[in-house]
Amino acid sequence: MLELLKTIRVFFDITHPVELFHFGVFTFEIFFILIILLGFFGIILALINLSFSRNNDDSQNITKKWLNHYGKLVYSFQHATLIILILTLGFFVCSTLANRYKNWEENKISKVANTISGEKLEQPSPQVKYKVKKINKTQVFYKGEYITKENERNVDYYLNLSGSKINVEIDQIEEKSKSYKINFQADYEVTNTLGYDKEFIFEAYQPYNYKIIQDFRVEKNGLKLEPINPNGYSFNFNLNKGEKTHFIVKYKSEGAPRWVYEAYNQLLSNFLLTVKANFTNAEFASGVRPTTKKREGESTVFTWDFKDNVAVKNPFGIYTVNEYVTNTGVLPRLLFISPAILLWWLLLLYLSNPLKIKQLIIFCAIFFASLLALTYFSRVMETMYAWLIISICLLGMIFIIKSTSKEKINFLVCAIVGLIIPLFAFIIPNTGLTLSISALLSTFWLAFLSRDTDKIES
Repeated sequence: MLELLKTIRVFFDITHPVELFHFGVFTFEIFFILIILLGFFGIILALINLSFSRNNDDSQNITKKWLNHYGKLVYSFQHATLIILILTLGFFVCSTLANRYKNWEENKISKVANTISGEKLEQPSPQVKYKVKKINKTQVFYKGEYITKENERNVDYYLNLSGSKINVEIDQIEEKSKSYKINFQADYEVTNTLGYDKEFIFEAYQPYNYKIIQDFRVEKNGLKLEPINPNGYSFNFNLNKGEKTHFIVKYKSEGAPRWVYEAYNQLLSNFLLTVKANFTNAEFASGVRPTTKKREGESTVFTWDFKDNVAVKNPFGIYTVNEYVTNTGVLPRLLFISPAILLWWLLLLYLSNPLKIKQLIIFCAIFFASLLALTYFSRVMETMYAWLIISICLLGMIFIIKSTSKEKINFLVCAIVGLIIPLFAFIIPNTGLTLSISALLSTFWLAFLSRDTDKIES
């Protein structure tokens, strides 16, 4: 038996045949031992009754009392066996539902997380590059002596943009992927702050992860520029000391259901990004909060405005919020503790009114039916509201059970203080306080019943 106990896990699942087999063997051994003990005790009483049948009346009375107690013990054993069987099977069902609900929550969270951390349509910030000649000195051992050789090479340096004014308009394509349709236009200002005339290279980048891009062009002073290389977007230009110029970058594209702007941790001066999302449920991505956010009809306008030098490490932009996932793990915790709540409810019912086996089965069926309905209704609506609706139906089912008016009142009160409130306690945050209220109400109710019982006996 100890070996069987070691193989049984803390939580069971009816889809695991090995666990069911081990627990079934263990349960059969326990019940077999109990049945043998009760049968052996009954045989002993029968033999005692047979041996005392010819003796005086006192011995017969004692035997009858023992037989009467034995009959009550067998009747109680029937109830106890049925309750243990129901609690055991209910624990299997509840633990299985808890595992399924946990998997459903994890899949739901992963789907929402994919909309945030999955593919994104990323627009890199352009870079202004210039080359500086550097002399590299190296020592070479030649013919028994060291010779210093000088090599001249070009080193790339980067100039920060002196201003960025970006306007992005995003439409959502109604597909399963909900990809974005982007209309991008940016005005970049470049200022020669080196203190001397210099030739620069303006490198514009196309967005990453696009499905299609069209009308990509770069303009300088209203004129379209031709790139240095046919497959690239690098443009040569000259600037005198302190001179400014503007580059316009524009295109239309379609891509992943998240748009972000990547600044590559460079300093952003006079930076203004305005994103207009022409759909509902738009929200800013990453931890860089927008300066302003306002609604314009069905659209939402996000603005990032950085006047001074600001270094932004992470990409920032917007994505579509499909749904929020909150209060996870509530139902699995409730399902694991539900057999204990059922046992508490049955205890209150037995102390209020002696139950018949038929009534016991009906109450257990109502309990598990309500729990099953709560598990699946909570997937389409708030768990609290689902339990309120189910509680009303539960009280209605208890009210139509065939019983006297006094029994109906007892059943309804026990259902409220022993079932509805304890289950409600594991749904809301104040679990301990609500369970304390339930325990106090149950104690007051039992004290009230004991007062009526004392009046009848007196």
